[in-house]
Amino acid sequence: MAFIAFNSMQHLAGREELEGLFSCVKRCLAPGGRFIFDVFSPDPRYLTRDPEELLPVAYYDDPAGGGKMLVNERYSYDKAAQVSRITWYYRREKDGRTVKKDLNLRCFFPEELLALVHYNGFKVLARYGDFRRRPFTGASSKQVLVCAPR
Repeated sequence: MAFIAFNSMQHLAGREELEGLFSCVKRCLAPGGRFIFDVFSPDPRYLTRDPEELLPVAYYDDPAGGGKMLVNERYSYDKAAQVSRITWYYRREKDGRTVKKDLNLRCFFPEELLALVHYNGFKVLARYGDFRRRPFTGASSKQVLVCAPR
């Protein structure tokens, strides 16, 4: 079994990178092996957000003992590349120190993801909306696929 968790496949933005991933997984799987991965299911509300808007997304105890941490997010969507460009601002309340972290994630729309799997020589054995194996629907925030080589 090959398992790629935590939306990690979304770090591969280009077609060539994705084809390389599927090719490598296919070579590494034993007969009867499975390829399981998850990605976010794009939410149109995020794709149309104001890229200048800064929204709070987390508030937690600073693991370094600096009081509380506030995390704000700025989000923009690159339609041409189908990439979510996210910037997180981690602000320590105690001294106001802020650290900025960028994250770019390729978006895979549901039917596109099925085509990607098919054209790279796999078949989908199961598709879920989360790791509890609930059915995938338009309201699902995740796409979890269980695949096998064709």
